[in-house]
Amino acid sequence: MNSPDQHRSLKLTIPQSSRSPGLMLFPRDGGCVLYDPIEGNIQTNLGDFPGCRFLANSGNWLLVLDSGSNLYIIDVFSKETIPLPSLEDDGKEYVVLWLFDLPGHSYMSFCKNGDSHYTDIPLVFDDYAFHKYDSSIAVTSSGEVLLVESDPRSRTWFRLYKKDPDVEDPDHACHTVTEVHSLGGEALLLDLGFTVPANKALGIKPDSIYFTRHFRPCHCSPRDLDICVYNLATQSLHRYHNLNKMDLMDARWFLPGN
Repeated sequence: MNSPDQHRSLKLTIPQSSRSPGLMLFPRDGGCVLYDPIEGNIQTNLGDFPGCRFLANSGNWLLVLDSGSNLYIIDVFSKETIPLPSLEDDGKEYVVLWLFDLPGHSYMSFCKNGDSHYTDIPLVFDDYAFHKYDSSIAVTSSGEVLLVESDPRSRTWFRLYKKDPDVEDPDHACHTVTEVHSLGGEALLLDLGFTVPANKALGIKPDSIYFTRHFRPCHCSPRDLDICVYNLATQSLHRYHNLNKMDLMDARWFLPGN
């Protein structure tokens, strides 16, 4: 579905949750298991999905490509399955994002419901900074589009950018985005591509980035799993080293109940 040069992500209504983020783990020998990062143990086996590739998820729902190249979404708990593209627009709010990444010709485009056209953000950075880092796109709970950059090796830092509202002519501007240093007290689930309100009681930490792979939209080269929570305020990283003993093919953060 994706190419090394073109990334696409569909962001539906931002879900709310009454529980802390969980992890769905995908061992190489097949299946899907639910892991509780707070308790530090596997909760349950969610079943086997032979010959399937998991492309994305929104809460409990997984976007799946099976061995017959059929595309569908499935609730891993109830096993309810909806074939695609037979979905109908139910009028909910949405944001569609594109990240086109080629040296010398990179831009991010987005379109919200009600818009008649895409808004383009040409990505023009200093030569020493761009195309050397991993890039992803995300949407805040208020519908603001974010560009997320990070160190591709050790993931020791993250940088967040949004469209610069003061740029009048983006096609001829030196900088079309401006850096932001906070998520406004929210948390970013990078695997899902959106932010959620922080909640101390639920273990959802403010100004934190939950991720398992940073460069998930494009599989142009093998990337090891790196299950972490990065805190923007303290610039510190928490890794779940106890999961290294499992032979995992993939893992994804999700919000239970959505």
